[in-house]
Amino acid sequence: LIKLVLQPIIENAIYHGLKYKESKGLLQVKGFMKAEMQFFR
Repeated sequence: LIKLVLQPIIENAIYHGLKYKESKGLLQVKGFMKAEMQFFR
């Protein structure tokens, strides 16, 4: 389920944020669990 949620967000970030950069870019995804819930930044 996580893959299905994160994939379009990451693809959008690559297409609109990194695809046309002349230099290298960085896409960072962080996740953690709290009270049996998953959070991503």
